[in-house]
Amino acid sequence: MKLIRITYIIGFSTKNFGNSVFTSSSHKVSWVDGVNPYMYVSLGHQVLKCHHGTDKNKKRKLEKEKNAGLLQRIDSDVASKIKELVVEEGVANVEEMQRHLTSFVMKNVTPAPSRTKRRFAPTKK
Repeated sequence: MKLIRITYIIGFSTKNFGNSVFTSSSHKVSWVDGVNPYMYVSLGHQVLKCHHGTDKNKKRKLEKEKNAGLLQRIDSDVASKIKELVVEEGVANVEEMQRHLTSFVMKNVTPAPSRTKRRFAPTKK
């Protein structure tokens, strides 16, 4: 039989979790009924989460991508040039389209933008 080790991280823990000393009278006494009834006092609780859980930094990563220009819309002049090249000239090859767009942007956009700006140099998708 193969043993599986599961790793957890602490999501939240109350201040009194882990203390075995009952110091406050503000705790609620609870009863469990059944064959062997007993009473208990909850001194604190801890929430454990899987270490592969949800991404807590998702919002920060999206903001970083927006600032890097990865989520920019294509420039309207570049979009109209793509339509023109597809409809009138019949360009169907991606590499050829990128070559046409690069020359169009270098000739018509001043100052010339960086090649990493997705607004003027869309990806193959």
